[in-house]
Amino acid sequence: MKTYKNYEFTEPEIHLNTGFIHAKLRGTVENIDNETGIYHAPYEMLLWFSSSTEQDSSCLVNVNSIVLKNLETEETLLISENSETTFREGSDGVYTAYFNYKNLNIQHNDHELAFSYSFSKDCGFDQTSTPVSMIFKKQYSERNISFWDTLMGI
Repeated sequence: MKTYKNYEFTEPEIHLNTGFIHAKLRGTVENIDNETGIYHAPYEMLLWFSSSTEQDSSCLVNVNSIVLKNLETEETLLISENSETTFREGSDGVYTAYFNYKNLNIQHNDHELAFSYSFSKDCGFDQTSTPVSMIFKKQYSERNISFWDTLMGI
């Protein structure tokens, strides 16, 4: 039996008229020994926009000035000044635009994610740059995984 200690965060979501904005911080796993593994910094941040409205491949989502602010220490981390990507249709018919930011060395404290987003004119949405704020609340969990769980892919 191996115990995994997960220093994780909540996954904030914002509802838009056109769909949703989702965010997730995922920790890196470190195997301490045969009995313990820890998910912790550096984290990978996934940010994605989803829409059930059909999107052309020329529809771009642009995010600006992505900052994570540690709410306990007030320290800020600039993640990216500018990023853009297109929507892709998933097998479920939902159109999604993904952003991925790696190697974020942040403490396991509550954080505020702040950025502005806009859509290109090809999207059919309002093109105005819109500021967004999302809160990642720290969480901690432990789970025990047996050899058989690992073998079965659990």
